[in-house]
Amino acid sequence: MTMTLLTLPDLTVDLVPDLVALCRAELSAGERASAVLPVCDTLGALLGGACDPRMRALMATLSLSQAASPGMARLPGGTCWGAAADIALVLGMAAHLLDFDDDETEVAMAHLSAPSLSAALAVAGRSSFEPGMPEVIDAYLTGCKAMLLLGSAVNPALYLAGWHATSVLGVFGATAAAARLLALDEAATAQAFSLAASAACGPRGAFGGEGKPLQVGLAAGQGVRAALLAQAGWQGAEGHWPVRAAC
Repeated sequence: MTMTLLTLPDLTVDLVPDLVALCRAELSAGERASAVLPVCDTLGALLGGACDPRMRALMATLSLSQAASPGMARLPGGTCWGAAADIALVLGMAAHLLDFDDDETEVAMAHLSAPSLSAALAVAGRSSFEPGMPEVIDAYLTGCKAMLLLGSAVNPALYLAGWHATSVLGVFGATAAAARLLALDEAATAQAFSLAASAACGPRGAFGGEGKPLQVGLAAGQGVRAALLAQAGWQGAEGHWPVRAAC
C-alpha cells in the first residue's frame, strides 16, 4: 500500500479557539431560517433509514431500555432509551444509511447534517433535559459550521488522501453541537474537541457497504461522548491534534 503524507495546519493552535468561539457565538434569524429545509430533509432521510431492516441489527448491539434512567436519552418518536452517545449513533447511521442526506461538496466535502443534527437530537433527548427547538437548531447549525471551518483547513487534501470527510469532520461537528446544548464553558469545550480528535477516523474504502453509514453514526456518537466526558472533567493532551498524518 502506498503511503501518502497528509500535511495539516497546526489545528490545535490555529483552529481550536475558533471552534470554541463558534460554540458560543450568537446566530442570526437568517441562519436559523436557512436551517429549516436541511433539517426537514435530514429528518426525512433519517425516517427512511430507520425503516430499513439493517437498523434492527445495529440496535441489537446496543443496551437500550424501555425505561429512562438519569442521563439516558430517548430515541425520538419511540419509547427506547439509551446512552446519549448510542442514540446519536443510531440517528447518525439512519440519517446516512440511504445516502439521501444533504451533501456539501465544496468546502467540507461532507454530509453536514447527519452527524450534527443527530448529536443535537440525542443530547436534547436526555432525561430531565428539555431544551427548546431554537436551542436545538442553534446546536445543529453550530455543528455544521464547525465542519465547514475544519473542512476549509484540511480539504481537499483530507478527502484525496482517502479519508471519509463526513466521518472525520463529523465527529467535531457532533462535538460542537453537543457542547453548545450542554452549555460547556470555554475550557471544557476546548477539552471536548481535544477528546474528539481521538475518534476522528473513517476511510473512503468503506464506501459501498454498511461501514460508510456506520462511520457517520459513530462520528455522531463519539462527538456526544467527547462533550459529555469533557463536562465530567476529562481532559485531552495538550497539542493532541496532529500536524501531519500518514494514510
